[in-house]
Amino acid sequence: MDGQLNGKPGNISILIREAIGVAGISVPWNSPVALLIRSLAPALAAGCTVVVKMPSQTAQVNSLISEVISEVPTLPGGVINIVTGDREVLSYIVDSPHVPVISFTGSTTTGRALELVISHKHKLANRGHRISFFQLRHL
Repeated sequence: MDGQLNGKPGNISILIREAIGVAGISVPWNSPVALLIRSLAPALAAGCTVVVKMPSQTAQVNSLISEVISEVPTLPGGVINIVTGDREVLSYIVDSPHVPVISFTGSTTTGRALELVISHKHKLANRGHRISFFQLRHL
């Protein structure tokens, strides 16, 4: 039990903070660094490990990001995992029972396809404006 919230007299609300697990992050080609950080920072702050799917069009940027991350002395190995690929790689991450959360920034077409896959599997989906966070519940 992390904290207690005061609600109505006679009632007690309890807040339990717990990392949800592995967060999958899909990054688009048109601004990979900024859009990676926008999803990576909250995931790490929430205590999640991450699998980042970087676009194949930005291979040199992907390599540089991997190098910079690997040189952070206080970041344990395996907390941030970076892969390069397209929809097939994203599908693998979304389908994995080990990845309960997805952060997606990309095309409307891919976003709608993701939403269909997630809703088909009876998973909870929450959408933002330009970035979508899907909490996946594997049954």
